[in-house]
Amino acid sequence: MEIIQEKIDLLLKIGLGPLTDLLLAKYTCIALQRLGGNKARVKGSLSNDSIRLPMSHPIFHRLKQMIEFQTSSQEW
Repeated sequence: MEIIQEKIDLLLKIGLGPLTDLLLAKYTCIALQRLGGNKARVKGSLSNDSIRLPMSHPIFHRLKQMIEFQTSSQEW
């Protein structure tokens, strides 16, 4: 998860860049999901490895662009 945090700008630029490679975009989104941490926490555990990004973060702008991206491709 630490590597993902350090390379968010690279993931946005390359992984979610030109939107020509569906698999690259898919696995980039999966990597970005990992920023949220694990779904299940161990009962009684005080550690919380997740981070919360502000809504003004470039990730949200780029994801919005991807959702609104119009294409005739059936893959997207």
